[in-house]
Amino acid sequence: KKEAARRVELLIGSQVPASANPTAEASNSAPLDQDSARNSAASDDEFARLLPARVALEHPDASVRLHAVKRLLDDVEMAALTEADDTCGPSFDSGDAIDVCRSLLRRFIADDDSGVAAAAAGAIQRLIAEDIVREEDIFGDTESIQSVIGGLLKWSVLDDIPSRASLLLDVTDSEQEDKDTPTEYDQLADKLESQPPSDPIEAMCCALALAGLAASTLFNAIDDEDIYSPAIESEGELLRVLLVYICAHLDITSNGLGEEKCVDACELIHDAAASALIHAISEDNEEESDSICDIQEKASQLICDNENCLAVLLRTCSGYDLSSTDGERADVDKNMERRYMWACLYCMSKGILGRDDAAEESGEEHVIGNSLEQNVLTIIHHILGMSGVNDDLTDREAAALLGHLIPCFASIINHNPTMLPAAFIDLCASASLTAYDKVSRPAILYLFGASDTHEGDLSAATSNLSPVAILLEAASRHGVEEVAVTRLVSIACVCMSKENILSQQKVVANGLVQALSLLSHSSQSVRTSTIEFISKLSTLRSKKLPKICGHLPDAIESLRSSLVMDGGALPNFLAEIVTGSGEARDDLLKHCVVAAVGTTSTVDEGFSFGDYLGGSFSAHKIFEAMKEAGESAFPLSERWSKAGQSLFGAFLSPDVDIFSDRYADVEMQPVKTLCETVVVMLKGVISSRNSGPSVVISTGPAKSGRRARSYSVGTGDDGGLIMIDPYPDSMISALSSLLSCAAGRVDEPYVRLTYDTVAQYILRSQTWGERIFPKLKVDARRTISSALLELRSKHDIESAGTALGNLQIDGSDMAHLFETESASNPLALTCVADAIRNRAAALAGCSSVLNLSTILFDKLADLSRESLSDRGSEYVRLSLLQALISLHGEMKKQNISLPKKKLSRKKGGRGRARSQSDAAAEKFAEQATLLVSLVGSDEATIGSSEVRPVRSSRGRSLVLSLLTTLCSQAPGAVVGSLIPALGNILSPSPTGNETNSLAASQALRAIVPAYCTHAAAAGFSFAELVDAFIASCYTNNTRPFQRSELCASFADALVAVEMTRGHGQAIASFVGSLVAADAALLCLPQESNGENIMESDNSDAPMEEDSVDAVALSIEVLGRASTTDQVVASLQIVQYIGQMVELLGKSSASNTDSSIASASLNASPAKQDGGPALSYVIGTGGLCQRAVPGGESGETADKNALISLTMNLLYVVRDLFSFSSIKKVIKNNEGKSLNNVCLSLWQELVQLQSNSLRHQAMVFVGARSNDSELLRDEKEFWEGIPGAAEECLDLLQRVLSVPDYLASVTNLLQDDDTEVPLFVRTAELLSERAAEIDPYSHEATLFLEVVPELVTILSRSGGDDGGKDHASRHQVTIKQASLMAIERLAQALCLATGDERVFKKASSVLLPAMKEVTALITSQSANLVNLTDVSTSPQIELNDGEIQLLSTAALCASTLVAVLRARCLPLLSKLVKPVISSLTSINSWLKKCSDADDATKHTKSANLSQLALLRTLVSVAETLPQFAVPYLGTLFAPSALPSRMLRSDAREDAVLVANMTERLDRALAKRTPARQIIPAASKAVAICLNEDNSDEAVVDAAGWQEAKALLSILKSSVECTSRAELTPVVGKLLNAILVAFKYDIDAEGQQELLTTANETLLALVLKLSEAQLRPLYARIREWRGDLDETSTERDDADDAATKRYAFWSMSALLSKELRSIFLPCLSSVLPDAIKELEFAANKLCTPDLFSKKENGKKRRRLGESREGTCNSSALKPLQPILLCLESALKADAHEGGNWIRGDDGQRHTLILEPLGKLLQAKLPSDMPVVASSVGESKSIAITPYENLIQGIGTLDYGSLSRCIVALAMAAGDERMWKPINHALLQACESNDRAEVRRAGVHCLKSVMESIGEEYMVLLPECLPALSELLEDEDEEIAGLARECVTLGEELLGESLEDSLR
Repeated sequence: KKEAARRVELLIGSQVPASANPTAEASNSAPLDQDSARNSAASDDEFARLLPARVALEHPDASVRLHAVKRLLDDVEMAALTEADDTCGPSFDSGDAIDVCRSLLRRFIADDDSGVAAAAAGAIQRLIAEDIVREEDIFGDTESIQSVIGGLLKWSVLDDIPSRASLLLDVTDSEQEDKDTPTEYDQLADKLESQPPSDPIEAMCCALALAGLAASTLFNAIDDEDIYSPAIESEGELLRVLLVYICAHLDITSNGLGEEKCVDACELIHDAAASALIHAISEDNEEESDSICDIQEKASQLICDNENCLAVLLRTCSGYDLSSTDGERADVDKNMERRYMWACLYCMSKGILGRDDAAEESGEEHVIGNSLEQNVLTIIHHILGMSGVNDDLTDREAAALLGHLIPCFASIINHNPTMLPAAFIDLCASASLTAYDKVSRPAILYLFGASDTHEGDLSAATSNLSPVAILLEAASRHGVEEVAVTRLVSIACVCMSKENILSQQKVVANGLVQALSLLSHSSQSVRTSTIEFISKLSTLRSKKLPKICGHLPDAIESLRSSLVMDGGALPNFLAEIVTGSGEARDDLLKHCVVAAVGTTSTVDEGFSFGDYLGGSFSAHKIFEAMKEAGESAFPLSERWSKAGQSLFGAFLSPDVDIFSDRYADVEMQPVKTLCETVVVMLKGVISSRNSGPSVVISTGPAKSGRRARSYSVGTGDDGGLIMIDPYPDSMISALSSLLSCAAGRVDEPYVRLTYDTVAQYILRSQTWGERIFPKLKVDARRTISSALLELRSKHDIESAGTALGNLQIDGSDMAHLFETESASNPLALTCVADAIRNRAAALAGCSSVLNLSTILFDKLADLSRESLSDRGSEYVRLSLLQALISLHGEMKKQNISLPKKKLSRKKGGRGRARSQSDAAAEKFAEQATLLVSLVGSDEATIGSSEVRPVRSSRGRSLVLSLLTTLCSQAPGAVVGSLIPALGNILSPSPTGNETNSLAASQALRAIVPAYCTHAAAAGFSFAELVDAFIASCYTNNTRPFQRSELCASFADALVAVEMTRGHGQAIASFVGSLVAADAALLCLPQESNGENIMESDNSDAPMEEDSVDAVALSIEVLGRASTTDQVVASLQIVQYIGQMVELLGKSSASNTDSSIASASLNASPAKQDGGPALSYVIGTGGLCQRAVPGGESGETADKNALISLTMNLLYVVRDLFSFSSIKKVIKNNEGKSLNNVCLSLWQELVQLQSNSLRHQAMVFVGARSNDSELLRDEKEFWEGIPGAAEECLDLLQRVLSVPDYLASVTNLLQDDDTEVPLFVRTAELLSERAAEIDPYSHEATLFLEVVPELVTILSRSGGDDGGKDHASRHQVTIKQASLMAIERLAQALCLATGDERVFKKASSVLLPAMKEVTALITSQSANLVNLTDVSTSPQIELNDGEIQLLSTAALCASTLVAVLRARCLPLLSKLVKPVISSLTSINSWLKKCSDADDATKHTKSANLSQLALLRTLVSVAETLPQFAVPYLGTLFAPSALPSRMLRSDAREDAVLVANMTERLDRALAKRTPARQIIPAASKAVAICLNEDNSDEAVVDAAGWQEAKALLSILKSSVECTSRAELTPVVGKLLNAILVAFKYDIDAEGQQELLTTANETLLALVLKLSEAQLRPLYARIREWRGDLDETSTERDDADDAATKRYAFWSMSALLSKELRSIFLPCLSSVLPDAIKELEFAANKLCTPDLFSKKENGKKRRRLGESREGTCNSSALKPLQPILLCLESALKADAHEGGNWIRGDDGQRHTLILEPLGKLLQAKLPSDMPVVASSVGESKSIAITPYENLIQGIGTLDYGSLSRCIVALAMAAGDERMWKPINHALLQACESNDRAEVRRAGVHCLKSVMESIGEEYMVLLPECLPALSELLEDEDEEIAGLARECVTLGEELLGESLEDSLR
């Protein structure tokens, strides 16, 4: 029993007994006897088997966890084995195995026991090896791989194992004997002894194995991608970390380990790491038979050769490169990374030694590509970089690095010595000085046998290498760091000796040029080291040294300070060296060649041209310094002959060995730079400033090492360029040889490099091309040009073509190019043509230019033959055309004329021979014929079809451009070809049926200017060109939009012609011809002969679709000209229209068409035969008009054509004036000529309009007198022409300058003969123009000066307007127009600014106008009052004219009042009184009409007059409110401002009147003081409601509307007034309100008036304090009186009821708005309210309805009651009382219900008792109830009971149900809810009245919803009644009951079904 209990405790997690933990026992060192130990072990095994394996895996006991691992492994293997043996059993779930592996992996990471961790890792390996799980299932995510990496770092003992770098390669015996100092070996032994054997080592080996599996999984996932591609960058970094950690464990050694167990441990770890690496990246994993040595060898080979391992190495090595941008890197343990580097270094060094031994045995030569040597150097550079960062390089590590470097250098020297300079640069660039001193410098010195500590073991290998040459080659390379250069030079200085400084080539010093070039280095330290090197070199005494070395000491001494301080002193230094010594110069030039090309004696044959990157760069810098030193020191000819020519030949040598893939390498940049330097010599240019040595003045070095500021002073000839003369033959030979080589070897890198450089710096050089090339011999020039042409045409080298174009080739040489073999190539022809185009300016002046042009035309003709197949000839033809255009264009620009020399006569011949100019002209004519043929294939014009036209529009454009250019050179021969060419270009394109618009536009831009310029010389006229153009537009099937483009292009071209008189007349002629042609096409019958230019397939039908855009097309054409020309053209067109109108007017008036035939054609711009009537001839001064040809046509058709032409031209003028550009030029014109044109144009338009009106009247009168009808078109023409002319005049007047315009307007206004329409239009235009004027400008003053003229017009004939003698319509219209003009001028120029200064300035002009306007209003008002006097005029008819005049005058007066302000006070009484009088009269008239239902046609005029008069009053009220008080009494009269005629109509005009009335109300209320407006308005209210004791016979039942308006004004006034200002007038205001309260004549009016009165009172109350409210309320209560129940049937009962109704309505509003503030006031009248309620209950219910029996039994049933009777008006206050109580109770409920619960609930009881009775009330059908529509069907009648009791439709007016709900909400406790509930249940139990039950249950539901869960205490009392109601016959009642039950269930949260049974 105890054992069972112990096991249960263990299962539930009790503490493990000490005996269960053998580890704890061992730690306690308490020995047990064998029996107890055996029992304990058995107990532990039983415990382990008892726990689930996964649970035991988390057990704190290590042995339990270890046993759990074994159990999990066994379970998975058994499940997999069962699956394999029994296929019928349950299937094996691999997911369980994966989960087990992941659990084991977590245990491997988390466990602190190495044995458990090793077991877990081993189990994972075993399951993967047995294929139970896959690697990717375990290591397929980043988290698991990170776990493996963490485990490897956790269990790694690498820190305790010695590195290969820890031991020197050669350990001396004395060092081995020194055992006192503890080493890594001792630490490892101590660690192995302190823990159980093999546990930490086993865990580490297992971790390595897991890392190999994880790496293999990653590698397989990304094997198709570069491991560092951006797509898999994170995965690649994980793989890199794994491989670094695995390989780091290869950096161990067992050498020197004394204990065997340590040696075994090291071997075990090494073997595990090698196996992991092989499994990770090797495709062939290790086999079981592989020995440990084989595995380690294979791992070492992978590190050396595998591309992924190399990628990881390079990625890791670039980690210390701060300039690297290879994405983000994962963090790697620094110790692991260091051990990884040593492991790779050891493996690769071992590989180098093994490979060299194998190569030596086999005798095969090894070629180094991406070699082990380079990788070794990379690793060493990285280790040195790490030590530079950490500065922790030990002596052992330095010795080890030296041990690796020496064999690496030996291999490099043997196989590829070209790597040495780069290796030395990397070694010397180390950031760590320690690394440099311990590794880099010793290694280099040891290599060359200069070390003191090592013997020169490699001296034999480096015997053929010059250390000085190699080191300075490295130091002089471009881009080497400053510190590296300094160190390399210093080492070279150490290594320098007499032997190695000399080259085997005679008189050559190794590294001399490199050292000299370093003197120009930017670093001062580099220059200092170089000076030391040169100084040491100069100390060497050897006869074999070159002569230049003897000159170095003196030059160094003389310029040492300059050389140290300034890197720019090298030119002077070189000049100093060679001064007086030609041998020194020769030696320096020779050394430059050697430095770049090298010799076989300085380095091994492994070096070749291109490997001397430092030497090439040094030679370039020396050459640049020579150039700067000056021509006297280093002549260009010597530089070229002794150095440049050799180097140039080296570039072209066929023996140059260079890999093409290195050509584009960045390291080849020095070679390219050297090539450029050598090629520049071929330019032969000597800068004058460099013709002698210069003196450099420096201010000192800057921080960067460069000079801070320097000045060069040199000699030269005016700073120009000096060319070498003569140009050396060797340079010509060099260029020729280059071009020859390029023809055959252009693909060779050096040849292509040299050619490209020559092309860039020589052939395309403007200096060389202009100053050298032309001086070459003819053969040389032609050889170069022919070679370039061949390169361009045969080898497709574009730079050759560019160079050919830049060369200064003359005409004969160009002609020679056409004779070469390459000229047959289309590409060659194109190239030559391009060259001619580029050289056109120079070729035009050659004597052979015409011959060259002829050759080009011949080539063009050959390529244009129809028989020639198209082999790219189209592009060649375009190129030839461009060349010809450029050539002839330059001839034209340079004014090169045709040859004038005459040929000699032939013997025996007759007459003289032709001159050369005649022959050239004939040649030009032939060429023009060819060009016309190229444009199109019009055989009638050309007569030949052998020429193939150009295909593209661009080609046509080029042909036309060339044709027009030829026209300027030989107009007599070429002009005649322009018109045929125009016809061809406008003809349909060869590929379609439409004209190419773009090509045609380009052709017109070329042909028209050329034609107009040169036609006169050839005897042609402008008319012929227009003829041809219009004929082509209308006969070539051109669409309207194409015709528009063509006409626009024609206009553009016409504008481009220079004309002395401008282009206006020409454009007008073209537009007239265009519109005339369109009219002729539309109206005239077309002939079918071939001569008709309007020929079409259907000649009888007009082509309407072609004429729809004639006006727009003309506008577009005019728009192409300048605005000035447009104005001139408009004048010409208007004059022409005037002639047409005169002609048509005479013919139409006489009704004869016989005179049309000749006259119309003389005027029409187009004839039937196509000849333009307005044609022009060409003169020297431009275009001038000439006579019009005559013709005949049909009479009717001709008239229609003229009508169409006239109207279209007028529309053109109209649309033209709409453009802003022409408006601007007319408005702002300053020139006298244009000003005259504008005035003439205005006069012509005025005359045209006048003539149009005159002819219109004549035509219509003539037609009526002759009893004939006009044709439809003719009638429409005469009806529309005056309006169109006036519209044009209107547009022009708007843009005329202000002085001119005002002068014209004034003259027109002052003219008594001016027609009324014209006068009105003038006034309108004046107003519109004024609106555009800046009120602050001087122009505004000019406009205001027109006002007196308008005032004069008002006063004219104005005295006879009184009485019935109304002014004539003429006078009324003129006055109205004048008033409108005055008003708009004042509005625009004064009022719009709001500036008092502007008002004051204008007052002197506007005040007289105000006087005249006031007089006019007074006169019109008197007439109106007399007319609307009912007693004298029973039947009224208003005069619209006078009404409108009055309205206009009122509007004018309103604006003037706003501007003049107080300045018009003397006139205010004369203005306001007639305005109010007029308004009253119009209101009375409209009221009379509305009462009689007599709406007349004058109503609209009356409304407009109301609006104008109100606007005047608004202006007075807003501007002068303090002066409007005397007129308030008159204004508030019922027929004045309060009149319903201003407020009640719904028509649009009346709405505007109502809005203006409201604006006047607001202005009066806001701006008039309350002490003045409130008494006046209060008195007016009494008058409106007949409270002023007036005769009752004239009482207006609708007077409440006027009273309502006045109350609204009072309300607004109260809202705008402060409390202090209101106090004196509260009494008067209250009297007006009480008067409104008493109104009861009209029921609807009573309700609306009462609402307005209540709102007014509320506005007053909101201004009062609470203390002021109570006496005010008491006063109103006193006015109301008390309820007298006995007098409800008397005559005065209705008045009393009205007062009570008004009082309680007012109280309801105050209660709603004031809320709890009103409760004290309500308390004072609460008894009155209860009395009213009881009175209503008594009247609506029988007296004994609720009385109890004498013995206290139950009440009687409702069926026994009887209905009471009463006067229904007495019950009218009931509804507002309910609303008042409802609002008060809601406010009290919101405040907590203190008011209703006060006085021990007496208020509650008093209020509830009558309310409960009223639930049972019977309301009469005439019960007065106010209700709104509730959205129900009209067919359903809603009873007063439903309105008042149930509350349907009375939400805002009060109801009993809502009052009871409010009472319940305010009560707030069960004690007060019970009587309410009892009253509601009584109503629900009414048996004979369904409406009572409905009201009761509806009210009960509302109470439950409002109170909520608290009311559920009374639910049991309600359930019996609800149960009965659920069965009610009325479905609505039953539904309400069901809703109550549902609501109760929701509030209680339980069902009530059982309770309802």
